[in-house]
Amino acid sequence: MSSNRVALVILAMIVLAAVALAYREASWRSQHALLEAPVASPDGSIVAEVRTIEATSQQPYDKVVFLRRDWVPLLSLDSHFLFAGDCSELKVSWTDATHVSIGCRGVAAMPTYEDEDVLGVSARVFIEQ
Repeated sequence: MSSNRVALVILAMIVLAAVALAYREASWRSQHALLEAPVASPDGSIVAEVRTIEATSQQPYDKVVFLRRDWVPLLSLDSHFLFAGDCSELKVSWTDATHVSIGCRGVAAMPTYEDEDVLGVSARVFIEQ
């Protein structure tokens, strides 16, 4: 095989990988629509995002809070689950660079959230019926 053919095969593989990654990102973003403007941590390194997902029998919640690093452009590769709930009102705020507060008001069922730190951040969840 000539060096030109090898280069073409490598180029085709790179293009196919880029198309697959773009498809994955577009699919993830369409399934997780952004509900509010992202909220950056005080040092700006982590971003909290309130997104929506389709509620199912296994996942009865339609609002989710994800954390991601601010410098990663592909959300499908770096969004980390923090909280899910069926809240009529959901508020996210940072108390400092390693603690995020999540206020969930008007819940029909108990929300679910991570007890462990996510990206070095712990959540303080406040639930109000």
